[in-house]
Amino acid sequence: MNLRYFDLFIMIVICASSIALAAEDPVLERSPRNDILNAFDFVFTGVFTVEMVLKVSAFSLPVLYWSKVKVKSVP
Repeated sequence: MNLRYFDLFIMIVICASSIALAAEDPVLERSPRNDILNAFDFVFTGVFTVEMVLKVSAFSLPVLYWSKVKVKSVP
């Protein structure tokens, strides 16, 4: 149940990141709008980093634990 809300939140952040990327002005690189969007890029990067750490820890730890159990049980 909570995973559904987490995935929905990540999808909303992905859409917001895409909109922010499309809203950047390539002609005036130092415009106030680009400065605000660059700040949002740091927020998006932080959210995506937390997502990666959570997913790697959730999905790889059981695999690592199971491989250690199999290695220890082999004579």
